[in-house]
This record gives sequence, structure tokens and C-alpha cells, in this order.
Amino acid sequence: MRWLIGLLCLGIRIAIAGELPQPPPLANEPVEELRYLKAIHHQHNNLVVVTSNPNGSRNGRVGDAILYNNGGSWKACYNIDGSTTWRCDASALTAP
Repeated sequence: MRWLIGLLCLGIRIAIAGELPQPPPLANEPVEELRYLKAIHHQHNNLVVVTSNPNGSRNGRVGDAILYNNGGSWKACYNIDGSTTWRCDASALTAP
């Protein structure tokens, strides 16, 4: 049941992945926490749709996420080594 809820949350995130405003400035906030929040913001606002297989052909940072459209079959892909190695979900997603 938990995997179903997780899959639903992922689907909702992909369906509503739009522009988020910049996080508000926080007073007396440690530098590492600000860097972490900016990384989350960057990850959410840079979801890219590609039509060619990213594995071996597209550079990325560890944890980068993209959507791969293989002729109507959508897959969420994640960079796993900071180079050109991507792992894509085995199950197809519905179109965003």
C-alpha cells in the first residue's frame, strides 16, 4: 500500500511540476541549509523532457531527474554517478 501512495505522490509531483517562486530569505539561516533549500528548488524547477535515451549520452549531476518520452511511453530517469549514467523507472508514467 505504501508503494502505491509513493507512486501517487510521484505522479502528482510530475503532473504539477511548475514554476515555484524563490524561497524567501531567512534571517540567521546557516549557509548549509540555504544551499540545501536552493538545491531542492533547482531540482524541482528544472525537470526536462527528452526524447532520446539519456543513458550514456547526457551529462548530469547525481540526483538530477528528467522525463524520457520514448514514443509515448514516459519514464522518470535519475542520474546516479554525476556523469552520463542514468537509471529509468521500469514502469511507464502517464503523460504530463
